[in-house]
Amino acid sequence: EGQRLVVRGDGGFYGPADWHMMSVGWYLNHSRRPNVCARTWRSLRPIRAGEELTIFYPALGEEEP
Repeated sequence: EGQRLVVRGDGGFYGPADWHMMSVGWYLNHSRRPNVCARTWRSLRPIRAGEELTIFYPALGEEEP
């Protein structure tokens, strides 16, 4: 059974206090040639305006897609 992330109560919905602090890794896509270091969250090279930010998923313990 999964974990409840949001509970409806009288007058509203309630979630974990740290809900707004999801890992920045959730917002970055995988690349074998990333432009962001997944351990330090610093750029690995100059990044152009509008360029997608990418990380190497295995650096976070994830399997490579």
